[in-house]
Formats: sequence, C-alpha cells, structure tokens
Amino acid sequence: MYVVHKKDSEISSVWHYYYISSDGKTAKCKECNKILKCEGGSTKGLHTHLHTIHKTKILSEKSAENEKGRFVYYYCLFRKVTDRQPTGH
Repeated sequence: MYVVHKKDSEISSVWHYYYISSDGKTAKCKECNKILKCEGGSTKGLHTHLHTIHKTKILSEKSAENEKGRFVYYYCLFRKVTDRQPTGH
C-alpha cells in the first residue's frame, strides 16, 4: 500500500512526486507508477529517476534562489547588449 509522504506538499521535496510504501522501503512515481527502492531513507534513486525519465530536476530552495539570481544576471546582460543604440557604422 502506498500513501502520501508528509513532505508531499513541499514542491522542493522529492516526495512531491512520489508515494511512499507503508513500510518505507519503496516509493511509487506519481507520473509513471514505477516502483523504486528507497531503503534507509535514501532518495538518490528517486532524484535520478525524475531527472533521467521525466526531465525534472528538483532544486532546493537555496539552489532555486541561486538559479533565479543567475537568470536575472544573464537577462540583464542580454538587455545591456540588445538595448545599445546603433553606432552609425
């Protein structure tokens, strides 16, 4: 039997994408129903499955904040380059 994990509501948690077995040894992907091992609390296999099969990468809140900052930085660089006025050459 699979149930919702207590961290299901946290979008930055791998458990948002999986159900956990009642014995805690396996997880079931909500997208494709694949059963994966997660014995000992390890979620590496769950992350790997999401990334390789569903092209989904979970970022921690800190990583997400860094990605957002990087996006803004590159957007600003792009704007600086594209907002330049023609030089008349």
